[in-house]
Amino acid sequence: MKKTRKTETPVRSMAGESRRLCLNLTPSAAADTDALPALLAEAKAQGFTTVMLTCAWYLCERAPLRYAFRYYDRRIAMIRDAGMDVILHVDLRRTTHIFDGERVCTDTVITTDEFFRGDKAQKPADSAEDEVICISLASGKATGCAVRFFRDAVKHFCDTFGDCIYAVLPTFSPEGNSEYPADAMDVSLSMLRAYRNDLPLSYRTTAELNHDLHTHFPAFGAAELPSADDRGPAGMLYYRCRHELLLDFIERLAGAKRLAAPWVRFAVRFGSVTDASAANRCTYAFGALGACADLVIIGEGREQDIAFTADYAASTFAYPGSMTRFGLSGVAAETAGEAVCAERIMTAYRHNAALVCLDSIREDNGITRAADAYLRAQAPFCVSENVREGQPLAMSLGKLFETGDGLYYTDYYKLYTDNGVSFGRVTAVDDLTACILPNSIAAKRQAQAKSAKTPSLFAKVFGSRAGGENGTAAKAAIAAAALVIAVGAAAYLLQSDDD
Repeated sequence: MKKTRKTETPVRSMAGESRRLCLNLTPSAAADTDALPALLAEAKAQGFTTVMLTCAWYLCERAPLRYAFRYYDRRIAMIRDAGMDVILHVDLRRTTHIFDGERVCTDTVITTDEFFRGDKAQKPADSAEDEVICISLASGKATGCAVRFFRDAVKHFCDTFGDCIYAVLPTFSPEGNSEYPADAMDVSLSMLRAYRNDLPLSYRTTAELNHDLHTHFPAFGAAELPSADDRGPAGMLYYRCRHELLLDFIERLAGAKRLAAPWVRFAVRFGSVTDASAANRCTYAFGALGACADLVIIGEGREQDIAFTADYAASTFAYPGSMTRFGLSGVAAETAGEAVCAERIMTAYRHNAALVCLDSIREDNGITRAADAYLRAQAPFCVSENVREGQPLAMSLGKLFETGDGLYYTDYYKLYTDNGVSFGRVTAVDDLTACILPNSIAAKRQAQAKSAKTPSLFAKVFGSRAGGENGTAAKAAIAAAALVIAVGAAAYLLQSDDD
């Protein structure tokens, strides 16, 4: 039975969405049961409306289908009693241990072959404790087990706490994002098989593949994974393969959420979507990855331009008919000054962010007072419509992948929007995940389609389906040709009679 609780009417923007200020409750803070009520009371007093609580798969399911949720039940109950909602962050990583330089599986749910294996050398463990590690998104077994646990966890918490659960957020990277790790590439056997199986979908023969990649693979099954710094055709093919795996996993998680608790929002979180490491994280095309989500959270560091990222996300998701809202996390760094943090938070709200997530409560509550004042405004400014106006700033995803530099677009955006004061529309040109290499199947189909759409000279003149002026010209040409043929035939007959 879905349980509900009475809540205050949320303050809504002109677009109809409620603004939220979220506190990311770290595992260490959540573990201190005695201090947690006071921390939550302070957060509520400073204007926080929502708390993000991390639920770890490897802690809840130590044996297949045997769950331990009581630890998190107590903490969600405390958050509910404090008068705030919960974003349930489900960390979908597992555990292994490194012994004598080799990774040894200590997991009873999935096997060693189902884990993410980075392309960088792994140091031996310094302790006997297990290491939390990512699963391989190319592994059907690992992703299947993750989807099953996510479904069961969502159903348990949503059935128990009802409307207290504002959204559920599955993540599976060390950074706590819904993407690949930022510092390594997956070189597991599962990923190698997925890459090799994907190549025949792009090329008819290995000769055509080798021509585009400048390689000498004797067969598709002999192809090797490109290096992490490959920004050429092979790197693009590998990116596209990983992008499809990531997209499929996110969509399966969204489907599991719909089965377990259709009324709860499904959220995803990505790191910066324009920096160099986004190539490893595979999130340049974040618009496609977040299409099935109700809330997309983008993490931005202190060096990032909040206005640019917010307008980019608003252009992608905040349009008429879209149910997706976006939020920003990491907008206030511990080392930044109070005024800088406050301005970045307010900039996020002004540029249509529905949620801002902070990682801590600062001693000076000037930041949250400012944000709270904006949350309680009668008619906070919304740019859902304004951001769609004007000539868009088009970003090439292929160029971002090749150069790993989004600063070019950021600098142009500052000029385009008067240094971020006005709002600008930023659109993505997906020439990366939809890249068409010269000898690929897609390129040949495109050439055939173009050839079919381009009529021959005979078709232009004599095409029977031509209409309008072209049709009139075609009919006149046909009549003239018929007259010439008739005159020629008559002359030939006359000449034959004379002979």
